[in-house]
Amino acid sequence: MIGISKKNNRLHFFFLIYFSLLLSGSCFYIFITPVFENFDELAHFSAIKQISYQKIVNNEDSFMDIIYDDNYWPRSYSSGNPPYDNSLVYYKFFQNENLVNQNFKELNLIPNKEFIKGSQINHEYIQHPPFYYFIMAQTLKLFKDFSFLQQILALRFFSYVLALIGIAYGLSGILSLADNTFLFDKNTIIRGFLVYPFIFPMFFVEFSRIGNDSLCLLFVGMIIFFSAKLILNKEILKYSFILGLVLGFGLLTKAFFLPITFVSIFFIVIFIFNKIIEKRKKLLHVIFLLLPVLIVGFPYYFYSYIKSGSFTATGIGMNVAKISINHLDFITLSNAYILLRGLITIPVTFIWGGTQSLVHFNYYFYILPLFLILYILSKIFFILFKFLSFKIIFLMFGVANLIFFIFGLIWAGYYSLVLGNLNANVPGWYLHILFPFLAYMLGLALNSLDSKKIQYLIIYGLVFIIISAWFQITLFSGCSIKDVYKFYFFSKDYYCLTNIYEVFKKLKLIVSPVSAILSLLIFISLTAFVLNKSRNYFIKK
Repeated sequence: MIGISKKNNRLHFFFLIYFSLLLSGSCFYIFITPVFENFDELAHFSAIKQISYQKIVNNEDSFMDIIYDDNYWPRSYSSGNPPYDNSLVYYKFFQNENLVNQNFKELNLIPNKEFIKGSQINHEYIQHPPFYYFIMAQTLKLFKDFSFLQQILALRFFSYVLALIGIAYGLSGILSLADNTFLFDKNTIIRGFLVYPFIFPMFFVEFSRIGNDSLCLLFVGMIIFFSAKLILNKEILKYSFILGLVLGFGLLTKAFFLPITFVSIFFIVIFIFNKIIEKRKKLLHVIFLLLPVLIVGFPYYFYSYIKSGSFTATGIGMNVAKISINHLDFITLSNAYILLRGLITIPVTFIWGGTQSLVHFNYYFYILPLFLILYILSKIFFILFKFLSFKIIFLMFGVANLIFFIFGLIWAGYYSLVLGNLNANVPGWYLHILFPFLAYMLGLALNSLDSKKIQYLIIYGLVFIIISAWFQITLFSGCSIKDVYKFYFFSKDYYCLTNIYEVFKKLKLIVSPVSAILSLLIFISLTAFVLNKSRNYFIKK
């Protein structure tokens, strides 16, 4: 009993340190990233604001907030073909003192408590289900008397908390399955979850923004947690129903949940039919699983199909539905090369993609994480072929989600090319929605490594995070720019390190650098603590 108590105390302490680590790491990006520099943040914010002040709106009539038309706030660099600084990018912005002063004033004023329709259609809201926006609209109402900058920071923070809760659900669920029956133990799981954000730091950027991916991660964590409950308990009717509700609300959050839902239903049905209960009860459990999905989630997609001819309701899906496609016309060597490049962008941007400006980092920093991804995949598929039994069913659950999710990204890349775009690039950072599944796969792959090698991986990740953080800081302060090759180009010597005071003086005008640096220092300190005490953090077999 004493041994069990010590293990539980150690596990609770790990939870405390680990989630403090995740929170401090994300808070750095929440506070240091300028308003609307994050991916699609303006569109998400506009949808939240429109729902908040106009109640329920038809997303077909959704527009960007009037702030989109204002010309005083700094813009992110463009992508595609150079030049990338056609708009009011950061170095141009800081050259105009009047704009800087006006932007500073607007950021620190309480904005008007109304939604003013701008001139641009809000494509993000049109192609996404509304559930995330309804939730975040309530958060915006709580902060209606705060400054504009504080509102953005609050929405980012709350959105990230949703993701953190999802990770907590996922970690708890997988830990509850940690025995010989399911091929992994607590030590394996903790290693995977701990190393994951260091090797794949794009996780922090992906969820430190206003965006519905955070709610998707929450639901993925809940799927894992309640699936574990269903597996381990005799009375499972309520868990079947809860899982159905989670899948239904996931479908109301983003079309990404279509593959997750189909895979989850397949495996949950397997979990149910593996229970030693009457066949009639098994069928009843399946009905309780499917009914919430059909009632809550699928009507949105049926309506979308009737309205636009696209079941997915995405922008690409709706555009594809309007044209006739002869796929044989696209089977060319040049298109195959474009698709291959698009496929490569998935693991690269899964590791690191930065923010909306999409400035490239030195490719040498990607070598170890890319090698690790190949190592993980080979190790996982070796395990799958070695243990073809119910013993690995939960691992198969995660792998199937990963495969179908990647297939969805490839589908989007292919049809993007079909629709006339010059590339088939798709963001790999969306895969972080599967964080709990991927983290325990990582743990399985690293299971044979000793604590010293785990420490080296964490140190490598910490160095990557610190260097990339500084590069982002210089970009936002105008001390570096995006050059014609999409890399950072520094206007001052020594990567602008000799201009630290000037850099932070400028940052104070557009973000909260003091809070950001304090968060980063806490993150570094907690990482150092974990490295120093790592042998006590990895629960022994």
